[in-house]
Amino acid sequence: PYTNANFIKRGFFVWVLPLLRYGARQTVEKDDIWDIRKCDSAEHQCDKLSVVWKDYKPRRDIKYPLINAIIKAYKSRIYLATFFNLITAVLAFSGPMAIKWLGNWMAGNEAMWIGYAIVFGLFIAKLLQSVFSHQAAFLQTLLGINIANSVSTLIYQKSIVLTPASQNNYQHGEIVNLLQVDISKIQFFFDYFSGVIIAFVQCTLGMWLLFDFLGVSFLGGFGVIVLMTAANYFNGMIASRIQKRLMKKRDARMKATTELFNAIKIIKLFSWEQKFIKKVEDLRETELQDQRKAFYCSIFSISFLWVTPMLISTTTFAFYTMVAHEDLTPMTVFASLALFNIMQEPIRSLPRMIVAIVQNLVSLRRIQNFLRCQELPDSNIEFGNIDPGSKIAVQIDNGWFSWGYARREDDIEEEQEKRKRQNSRTFRQRVSSVGSFFSRRRSRNDPENDLGISRQALMSSAYGEITDDNSALLDDGDDPIVKCKPVLHDINLSINKGEFIAVVGQVGSGKSSLMSAIIGELEILNDSTKKSEYMDDPFRGNYYNDGDCRVRVDGAISYVSQKAWIMNDTIKANILFGKQFDESRYSIAVKFSCLAPDLDILPKGDQTQIGERGITLSGGQKTRVALARAIYADTDIILLDDTLSAVDNHVGKQIFNDCFCGIFGRKTRVLITHGIHYLPSVDRVLVMDGGRIVQSGTHDELSQQEGGLFQEMLEVHFRFTSQNQNQDQGSTEATEETEEDHEDDINEDFEDDVAPELIRKISIMSSQSEDEVAK
Repeated sequence: PYTNANFIKRGFFVWVLPLLRYGARQTVEKDDIWDIRKCDSAEHQCDKLSVVWKDYKPRRDIKYPLINAIIKAYKSRIYLATFFNLITAVLAFSGPMAIKWLGNWMAGNEAMWIGYAIVFGLFIAKLLQSVFSHQAAFLQTLLGINIANSVSTLIYQKSIVLTPASQNNYQHGEIVNLLQVDISKIQFFFDYFSGVIIAFVQCTLGMWLLFDFLGVSFLGGFGVIVLMTAANYFNGMIASRIQKRLMKKRDARMKATTELFNAIKIIKLFSWEQKFIKKVEDLRETELQDQRKAFYCSIFSISFLWVTPMLISTTTFAFYTMVAHEDLTPMTVFASLALFNIMQEPIRSLPRMIVAIVQNLVSLRRIQNFLRCQELPDSNIEFGNIDPGSKIAVQIDNGWFSWGYARREDDIEEEQEKRKRQNSRTFRQRVSSVGSFFSRRRSRNDPENDLGISRQALMSSAYGEITDDNSALLDDGDDPIVKCKPVLHDINLSINKGEFIAVVGQVGSGKSSLMSAIIGELEILNDSTKKSEYMDDPFRGNYYNDGDCRVRVDGAISYVSQKAWIMNDTIKANILFGKQFDESRYSIAVKFSCLAPDLDILPKGDQTQIGERGITLSGGQKTRVALARAIYADTDIILLDDTLSAVDNHVGKQIFNDCFCGIFGRKTRVLITHGIHYLPSVDRVLVMDGGRIVQSGTHDELSQQEGGLFQEMLEVHFRFTSQNQNQDQGSTEATEETEEDHEDDINEDFEDDVAPELIRKISIMSSQSEDEVAK
């Protein structure tokens, strides 16, 4: 209706009347409300803002680039709403001007039509003021909703592409705070910003009219405004610092609370409730301390808010009578009081809006710092259906990968501000900085840097482009040479389409990291200095290939992680995962994931709610739900991270035979497993150790290689299996002997104790029955 409405219907909101009439007759339901316009959808608004944000994101010369991006993306609506507000502010002074003109008209004995014209002009001015003010409020509300939706979508999109290092910096509780607390403040930021501009315009125009009415006596009121504005400015600066500390403490409390609920089972098991409650209460107490200080600043602003208008009018009239020695006439008093009443609202709201803007700027900076976090690079990773005619499904050339290291923008900005505030340094600080410099120089040859990534490459991975601002922020504890150490190196892997690959190795050898590298969750390290530094390393030897890392994945991927991921929904929704329901495909997924017996036991079958808000599933059940999701997805590449370890042996064999080697037979499969007995059925085995692939080949080929790691694993497996068999056989024989001895003991006890007593009772009962028969 709004799109098809004409100028009159939009101006007077006639387009909403049908909905109001319908609501007067009956209750309005969700389906009765009109669909939003496509231009107001979150997807469209996010695309609109993200295009502009890409240009402002890398700029460090702007303190608040997110504000500039929002203004550029929504400048037409912002300018239109501000224009309507300016018209409203100007038309608000029609009342005092009408009072002055009516006074002059009455004093001059002019024609009657002039009085009617003044009154009619006042009516038109007030009507236009109402129309423009409501249109400005409507545009600002719609603008705030669009900005909140677009920024929320940006935050969500950013959260799913963060590097592992950035994910460590931002926990779930902090992201929830951004979406709930900070977004709500951004939604009204431009309302306050526009309100401050209008307030200054109204105050300026009001003071000019007061000068016209009262002369230089208006300077008394103007001086009060200047003093109150300065006081509120300093109060706002204090409130800003308090708000920054408050938001950090609030994030710490949310993080502790989230961890408390995530580990509630362990806490209950060990009876640690009081300790964790005390920890949360301590964090809450520190948060309340800053909250009280924030309220004190708010009370200070509110006090000035109500006192300022009275002081302005009192001071102005005092100057007019005592300094200028002028007489107050009724028209002068009425017109001046009307001006004071108009200026009263902006003067009262100005301190509150300034404090709100300061708080909103803190939220804006927090959000833009989050949006500036490092993302997973995709320049060297190719995903999708790249070449249908190619036989290669997954290919990694010269793979060097790291979980990465990144510092929070908040911490970097704080250190930069501290450095700016330090005008001089003591001799000890100078010596300490020199020592820190040489310690960083020595870290090039530090044993922790044994994989050959140069400091410049690691700093680039952790901080982006190296500049004078961020290179000085490194200290010994934040040295990325230690924290950016590669978890995978020298990975040269090629997997054919339809091939079944098994990945084995000891714990911590990099098996799961290899899966993460394939799906693009690890940072790629490209450094041309690796070769020159490690060509003579016998450990690396023949495994080095010069050139940049390149990852190529041809086809869609299904990934079943080691810890199965379950969302808060029904089992059916977890399996479908947003796809259309296909009964035959769904039945196959349930059957080959061995979920059918579990669904028969559950009270509501596949409609049973699982997750945090539903029933608790075992680890094996969660794994099979995730496996059913992968089966239903029907993708080209299946990544299985130790899936069989969470299920029973007989279930694992059935899944391996029927699913992995059955319906997955034509798909590319990569299985991480500790089950050596599964390896003869796979096409190729990869053996990993120390973050690299040390052996590759079929089961028979690797078994014949003497001195290899795979042969050692086989020997350990066979030795462990034989020991278990001997223990099982010994325990079985001991159990049989124990049962025979127990039966002999029972027989002996029965013959010695129970049998004579039983015979005696039977003889007594028989004699009693014979006596009854004789009677």
